[in-house]
Amino acid sequence: RIYESTFRLQIDPEAPTGVTQQAVNITSSSRDVEYFQTQIKNIVSQPVLESVIHELDLQKDPRYVESLDILDDLMEDISIQPLRLTRLVEVSVQHPNPKRAQQIAQSLSDHFVNYNFNNKIEESKKTFSYYDEEAQTYRQRVEEAERKLQEYRRQHQEVSFQEDMNIVSKALIEARTLLTSYQSE
Repeated sequence: RIYESTFRLQIDPEAPTGVTQQAVNITSSSRDVEYFQTQIKNIVSQPVLESVIHELDLQKDPRYVESLDILDDLMEDISIQPLRLTRLVEVSVQHPNPKRAQQIAQSLSDHFVNYNFNNKIEESKKTFSYYDEEAQTYRQRVEEAERKLQEYRRQHQEVSFQEDMNIVSKALIEARTLLTSYQSE
């Protein structure tokens, strides 16, 4: 006799990350479908299934002990059914032992969620690294432009027109203020 344990997952489309935001809403619906299909494949991906096998020590399970390819055999015991017109999928695990079917289903769910979470963390790290590199590049460009401007000013004996950097301008303002105060007395 075979028992089945089933769980549901809701697969929502990803919000665009910083690097990909430039292409937002171009083909939103086709990306949603692709993302949904990818997530379905990820449920039974090798890293997820290997984590389940390792956690539950399935290589010692009577159902899989004589298996030549435990990944394939475990995958055959898992069925995934998208629920029509929703973002839900039903994932079912079959096993001769009802408790073991439930354990595999729970482990599969947990490892799939962790797998997605870790992928999102890695993507966030890449996005942060990209923006950090861009910021460094722009910082270097600004510093170089400021250096060239200072060099130009020095060569052409120019003074700054920024109030706080121009000594001549400050002296002129002070002289005008003094003149105005003497004239008013």
